[in-house]
Amino acid sequence: ERADAPGSVTGRTHTQRMLLGFGIPLSSENFYAGVTGRYVRIGVPDDATITGLTAYTVDVGFLARPLQSFSVGVVFNNLVDANRAELPLNGTVGLGFMPTSFLMVAADAVADMGSTEETEYGYSGGIQVGVSKAIWLRSGYRVHAVTQQKDYTAGAGYLGERWSLDYGAMLVAEGDGEMRHSVSANFLVF
Repeated sequence: ERADAPGSVTGRTHTQRMLLGFGIPLSSENFYAGVTGRYVRIGVPDDATITGLTAYTVDVGFLARPLQSFSVGVVFNNLVDANRAELPLNGTVGLGFMPTSFLMVAADAVADMGSTEETEYGYSGGIQVGVSKAIWLRSGYRVHAVTQQKDYTAGAGYLGERWSLDYGAMLVAEGDGEMRHSVSANFLVF
């Protein structure tokens, strides 16, 4: 519950995010582009001396599906007003393989170009299994780009026709074994 540097919040925090995204197919049904605008608010509920962070930023991504069972994605995060430790400029390349309609394996590599003076690299991987057409379970592992902190993740999601609901949990492997939780809901407007 402290700030390590001006504007850098560490310790127990709460985060609110609001996103509005738009994606379209480009040139074929196998190549897509998307843009997401984000409002992010990070606060420290137990310490009135730390103001936290409020920012607006933009992410841009591309997805190619050269085969029905294989996809490659590239995402650039925090392109606007956010090149700071909490929202660093970064780029991610992801690979996804779906050998059956109920099994997905994915791996990502991230280059963090904004948290420190030098570019730092991290990676993650995971597996997702469909219990039914609508219910999915997942598990994963991540090594953070800057801190090299190792995290284990698990989650479950429900996919409806025009909406989805997701729960995720992350266990930080080092230190006191902190557990983080997230809940999200997504709605298809058009």
